[in-house]
Amino acid sequence: MDVLTSAFGFALLVLGLWALVVVIIASQGWSRLAHRLRFDGEIPSGAARYGMQSMAIGGTWFAPRYRGCVNGWLDATGLYLRPGLIFRIAHPLLRIPWDQIDSIRLEGFGPFQRLRFRLAHDLPDLTIHGALGRAAADEWSVRTGRALTE
Repeated sequence: MDVLTSAFGFALLVLGLWALVVVIIASQGWSRLAHRLRFDGEIPSGAARYGMQSMAIGGTWFAPRYRGCVNGWLDATGLYLRPGLIFRIAHPLLRIPWDQIDSIRLEGFGPFQRLRFRLAHDLPDLTIHGALGRAAADEWSVRTGRALTE
């Protein structure tokens, strides 16, 4: 077997394993969200964008975490979420309408502060960190007239 064939086979193996890992991660939470919140349209051009944000799905220690790899957008209709390009396998674009967020709770303190979004329909909670979490919580409060809980 020559070097080119071996390198090509190794590259295919690595890509296949990567795809498998990403599908397994998606099955731990994103796919449950996508069942109800999948959005096949385009992100509105006027939506505010927040790149490379961090979030987790579910409230357990074993919840899938997306650290610095989720892009988010906000507009009048809701919150849009999509992972970066290398995580897009089995991770469709989500749109969470503001009225599908039951409550938002501020957790932690200082640099460890995060916002837990409790969703309607028994969907898993989202914990969103950083600028996206703060902006989404502010927008939700304005759109629904409800306050965050602490």
